[in-house]
Amino acid sequence: FIYPSLHMYLLFVIYGIYFVAGRLLGVFGSVGDFARLFVSDPSSFYIIGRGVTVLFSAGLAVLVYLAGRELHSRRTGLTASLMLTIAPLMLENGAKIKGDTLICFFVLLSFIFMLRIMEGGRMKDYLLSGIFLGVAVSIKYNAAIMAPVLFIAHIVRTAEERGHFKNCVFDRRLFAAFLITIGVFFAGTPFALLDFSRFLKDLSLIHISEPRD
Repeated sequence: FIYPSLHMYLLFVIYGIYFVAGRLLGVFGSVGDFARLFVSDPSSFYIIGRGVTVLFSAGLAVLVYLAGRELHSRRTGLTASLMLTIAPLMLENGAKIKGDTLICFFVLLSFIFMLRIMEGGRMKDYLLSGIFLGVAVSIKYNAAIMAPVLFIAHIVRTAEERGHFKNCVFDRRLFAAFLITIGVFFAGTPFALLDFSRFLKDLSLIHISEPRD
């Protein structure tokens, strides 16, 4: 549990599709052939995994544009998106089979719906923000830092409507957003729930082990 498992599950599904396609085309005669290819020449696995990261990198550039346009203007969105595409760290992570780009994608997607919470406060926006935040946390735990941002977006929206802080906090939309975040996290990292004591123990060790990709 040093890392959550959703990114690994995603790659598992994609590599599974690769195997099925190869089997239908006669490239792989068996699971053993597939496994031996990974040992003898894993190039295709690297290309596929990196291709997934590239797709999310391109999607992230689009989301940065949308967030910038939502916050200020179309020009702001375009400028921010351009700056992202030439950022050295973005270019480095965008070519690796790592969860960093994916977590940025889903965090920003969740953030866009947080902005919409402040604008309209619809239940749909709360739920979508919670879903995408849960996906992000199930890719890397540090996405959980966005949970207070969701809470702030809610308070900003409801403070003028309801006045009293207590009335703002005890809101079914806010509870629904956090419940669905937790639910999606456990759906993407199910063994964290099935072996909860081990999960908590490993979490307590993360700051000591300082895991690296």
